[in-house]
Order: sequence, then structure tokens, then C-alpha cells
Amino acid sequence: MAHLPLLDDTFAARVAKARDEGKVLRYVGNIEEDGVCRVKIAEVDGNDPLFKVKNGENALAFYSHYYQPLPLVLRGYGAGNDVTAAGVFADLLRTLSWKLGV
Repeated sequence: MAHLPLLDDTFAARVAKARDEGKVLRYVGNIEEDGVCRVKIAEVDGNDPLFKVKNGENALAFYSHYYQPLPLVLRGYGAGNDVTAAGVFADLLRTLSWKLGV
């Protein structure tokens, strides 16, 4: 944590570059079909559903065979990190059990 300020200039440059290109930075997570998960900070433009997410909001965009080219988007205010993470995890488990017929 003590070294985080060393990244301030780097991220300020990324934010400025994104803004100049009409984009914003967002945390983006992907779950691939093979189960590999990745999270990164990515530039998104106005066509991305994550572009309009504001402070305190969370959004999930589901792309699938059925939701193409526009994803199913769930968006709303978060309830803090712990509550939001627990809620999303519980919803994913419920969805997975439905898909597997458990």
C-alpha cells in the first residue's frame, strides 16, 4: 500500500489519454468459456455498457449466444464492497445451479 502513490502519475496519464479519446477507465472482469477469469483496468468508449457507470454503481454485462451483439446489463447502486461481492457471488451460484440442474 505504501507504494501505491508511485503509480499516481501513470494512472493520471492513462485517465488523461482515455478522456482525450472520449473513453473512461473501468475495472473489467471476464469469465471465459473455459472458466479462466481475468480482471483488468480497461478503456471503454461510449458504446460499452460500462461507460455510463458512475460512482457507487455496479454493472454486469452478460454476453452470450442469446445476448449478441447487445449484452444483458444489470446495473444499480452498490451496497459497499462486501455486500455487493456477496450478492453477486450468491447470484452466480444460484445461476450456476440452475444451469447444471442442481
